[in-house]
Amino acid sequence: MKKTIKVKTIDLHAAGEPCRVIYEHFFDVPGATMYEKRDYIAQNFDDIRRALMLEPRGHTNMFGSVLTRPISEDADLGVLFLTNAGFMDMCIHGSICTSRAVVELGFPTKHKDKLVFDTLGGKITAHLIRNEEGDVTEVEIQNVPAFAYGEPVMVPLEGLGEVRADIVFAGNFFAIVDGTDNEKLNVCTEKYEYLTRLGMDIKDYVNEHVKVEHPQHPELNLVKLAIIFNRKGTDPKHIKQVVVFGNNQIDRSPCGTGTSGMMVYFKERDELEIGEHYVSESIIGSIFHGHLKEQTEVEGLRAFIPCVKGHPAIMSIAEFWLEQDDIYQAGIPMIL
Repeated sequence: MKKTIKVKTIDLHAAGEPCRVIYEHFFDVPGATMYEKRDYIAQNFDDIRRALMLEPRGHTNMFGSVLTRPISEDADLGVLFLTNAGFMDMCIHGSICTSRAVVELGFPTKHKDKLVFDTLGGKITAHLIRNEEGDVTEVEIQNVPAFAYGEPVMVPLEGLGEVRADIVFAGNFFAIVDGTDNEKLNVCTEKYEYLTRLGMDIKDYVNEHVKVEHPQHPELNLVKLAIIFNRKGTDPKHIKQVVVFGNNQIDRSPCGTGTSGMMVYFKERDELEIGEHYVSESIIGSIFHGHLKEQTEVEGLRAFIPCVKGHPAIMSIAEFWLEQDDIYQAGIPMIL
């Protein structure tokens, strides 16, 4: 009898960006830290990540999460985030989706309207917003402390000259480029492929020339995403952005960690106040709402606690079969 691996998932999206939640297969993987759990999965089961992220079961821009047992006494669950290239340290849109999945699947939790997750990027809290019938309609994620990092980097780009990239940590390290006054950096779907290539070039250049490291978590030491943004009018409280990550992946949502990073970016320019409402728009026009809850510090660095809210929509619940004689059991290697 041929061996078939069966993996149960629930597929959701937040603001258009998918998240395929794997809720049973890796729940009991060993590890005293989320890094140890990630490494165990990467070393022993990366074929399952590839199978569910890449074609034919996924696609270039697929995203996912894995539920595990928590590592902290006060956390409900551990969550690891998946891309087409590996693992992401933090993901807010993925946390919004995973929160809804946890509720719909009936996982036992410590609070009715709150979930606490252990992640690679730190501990986050999800606040569940319900309608009159008790259904979860929105989720607001309280992110880890976010802060500006180091000096700006001047990045040479073909046809553009040098552009300034500011580095911010908001669960992940971001390189942020203001494209407001440059027509070539207009964030729109017509420039999708061009912006994707630029985002990868920005991210790669910054990692080649700058060493980043979180002062409390040395494992967080790469700029994993690039943001190109445009101001909407003169008000920085509503911006449009495109976020590039993984292997030529482009976020359909405004990116929740990216929204967190952008709020810090504007706060450091005295253009956003604590508690002030912030609107983040994606390349497809979908919206996340956010605010900075409070100021704090990380090893002497001025930091802020971002909160980002969005609507998680369930698309399907499935069981994927990975058959032993399927030549694409572990997915099709990326060709683009």
